[in-house]
Amino acid sequence: MKLFDFLIVPVYRSGGTAIQNFISAHPGIVAIPKWSLDHCLEEQREDELLESFQDLMLANPDARVGLVQHRYIGEHADLDSIAARLSKIVRKEGLILVVRNQFDAVFSGLNHRRIAQYCDYSFAKAGLFWPDRVELGRSSRRFLDEVENAPCVPDDPKARISDEGAFTSDQALDYVRYARIQEIYERHFSRPAVFDYDELLCADNRNAMRALFETLKTNTDFYLPFFATPQAGTHDRFLSHNGIKIFSDHIPERTVVLRSSTKNEHAVFDMGTSIGRVYDGYIRKLFGEELCLVTAPPLQASEIAARQIDAFLRGFFYPLWRKNHEIAARAIDGFRVTKLSREQEGFISGRLEVDAAHFFEMNPGLGNRWRWANAGVPAKDGTHG
Repeated sequence: MKLFDFLIVPVYRSGGTAIQNFISAHPGIVAIPKWSLDHCLEEQREDELLESFQDLMLANPDARVGLVQHRYIGEHADLDSIAARLSKIVRKEGLILVVRNQFDAVFSGLNHRRIAQYCDYSFAKAGLFWPDRVELGRSSRRFLDEVENAPCVPDDPKARISDEGAFTSDQALDYVRYARIQEIYERHFSRPAVFDYDELLCADNRNAMRALFETLKTNTDFYLPFFATPQAGTHDRFLSHNGIKIFSDHIPERTVVLRSSTKNEHAVFDMGTSIGRVYDGYIRKLFGEELCLVTAPPLQASEIAARQIDAFLRGFFYPLWRKNHEIAARAIDGFRVTKLSREQEGFISGRLEVDAAHFFEMNPGLGNRWRWANAGVPAKDGTHG
């Protein structure tokens, strides 16, 4: 049985969401969603996952087919068992670790926790207007009126947010003990390729992900600006957590989400149904091919359905998403962590000093720019991930 070509392990807050979506759009890569792997590990069905992809891998020998890991990194005592199970379905030479300045990871973790407490990346939970269902076929003017008249004041986030218990124990810092994590995986895999999150994504740089593509021996010229920008993971969660059910006389009820917050780079994405395939040709023609993730042969949409979706995307979904995101982003900026307390810095430095030194010995030069040594001070402001 053919094994998966790669296993990408983005450790805690190291761009897993952006990496997942970036490589999933690459025409030469099939990256099985991290939540699918989570489910198979929970149900102990990873062997079935590998078996289900045999036909695809045999029919596409030049494609790179692999996994992105999400859970079971650092916080679980059975990480060794998880790595052992994964080594049975992934090539031994296919391990890729993505790491991040430990202080930045903690910053990002605190901010992610605060956003989750505030609204869990949902406009509706933030108190903003976001309909669950929309019947298509109404005029674009009515769509625009609803957008313009939508409430503009989110709920007060301060009443929902608490940092109590965050990163105050040794167990919580298991996420960023990179030497320990790498050693466990190396018991079952060959020495991994290890990438620095900030260098790999190279925000606003066309070289984003090039090094990873080179490691996978696939086309290195592929580039998606959206997933190589600061806060790409946060933006993506606001995209994926705000779906709307649409229906009309010409369209069965389906849930759709946007795939990019830039108007010229968005497409309808299907949430477990066939709408992406049905309208793939239409979406490609209207919005370009950059983020159309459907690869099945497109089916022709009716002219009426195409006009309805066009009116919905241009006149309602996109402008309302942008309006709500701007409001939510301002609220988040008001509570985003930009500096650790001296007590937090001392706690993290003291608990991670030995592991960090060992990790840099294992990977010479990787962490030099993190300015860890004896500083106890983060190298960056932690607001970009």
